[in-house]
Amino acid sequence: MNRDQMTADYAAGVLHPALRLMVEAQDAIDGERARDSEIAAAAGGAWLESEDPAPMKNNALDTALSSIRETPMDPAARAARQAGQRLAELAAVPEPILDHAIEAASGRGWKSPMKGVRRLELMRDGDLTAELIHVKSGVSVPAHGHSGREYTLCLQGEFLQDGKVYGRGDMVIADGETVHAPRADGEEDVLVYAVTEAPLKYHGVAGLLQKIFGFR
Repeated sequence: MNRDQMTADYAAGVLHPALRLMVEAQDAIDGERARDSEIAAAAGGAWLESEDPAPMKNNALDTALSSIRETPMDPAARAARQAGQRLAELAAVPEPILDHAIEAASGRGWKSPMKGVRRLELMRDGDLTAELIHVKSGVSVPAHGHSGREYTLCLQGEFLQDGKVYGRGDMVIADGETVHAPRADGEEDVLVYAVTEAPLKYHGVAGLLQKIFGFR
């Protein structure tokens, strides 16, 4: 199924809910790009015009950060900070997916099947799984194939796959014949929303571990 077919099935109301979220999320990202650019340009211009320059000491930022680090934090504040950090991880998640992501993060939580890779399952329907996948910058997902199609929407950062670079809002569809090892490219960590019709089939050492431990 390609993107055009997904759009047609979406309009007909027959697209799977996990893929409906993907279509809606990509449309939301496309809208965000234009909206955010307009808002940023308008707000930035207005703010610059209304503000008078204010001199700052050379070490002002270092002094402020040092003061923050040295301030004791009580347990309640620490818990609030940790909760805020968990929510901050979802900052790049578009509105259509966000409620599912918050619920999953508060319940099942993130899982780390391998170093530098974390997964947050949002939905499962038989063999079909919808999840967020976070990959640290510079990390490659082990080479794997597919028992069915895999739909991937980039939400943050850029990843390199099959010689092409994909960024926020780009969608990639892999079929059962595809074998690849996506790599988080650039300085920013990568976050994607992925829908797989069946468990992945890892190759090499990861494939051996998959057989032993049975992870997806």
